[in-house]
Amino acid sequence: QNQLWKLDPDTLVLDHGVSPAVPYHEAVLHASVALAMGDMLLSGDNLLHFSEERQDIMVRLLAAPTWAVGEHIRWDSGSDLIVGTRPWTDGSLAVFFFNWEDEPRYLTTTAGSCPSCTVTDFWTEEKLIIPGPPAKLTLFVDARHARVLTIRNPEEVD
Repeated sequence: QNQLWKLDPDTLVLDHGVSPAVPYHEAVLHASVALAMGDMLLSGDNLLHFSEERQDIMVRLLAAPTWAVGEHIRWDSGSDLIVGTRPWTDGSLAVFFFNWEDEPRYLTTTAGSCPSCTVTDFWTEEKLIIPGPPAKLTLFVDARHARVLTIRNPEEVD
């Protein structure tokens, strides 16, 4: 088979150690991609020289709940790798919003929205109130940034 890796590891770049440093929003974008893909993680960063905010990103990424076995990210139809979901083993759902563009934008999904659910920003642990119809979840995402929400339905989570 001539494969180095059965599953390619995800590469994380939070701060490449040269000027200019990777902006914080792009570091979150890179970490969100690694979180969405799961499995093995490689980092070429010098971890001893991380700022406190970069250490926080790495700690949150490494302490993330595990993915449900056999589950992979499911991209919204027609989203071109912009909005996707992946279930955690605790029964909650991660919803990923990726803005690859140079301009901020609103991104919408119908996945994971329910009136009784709690919604938390994965990176900041901020509890969110999502306005709008219960069948849609719309979120503002800055340019070249990503948002990851954890959605818990109290009736379904272990």
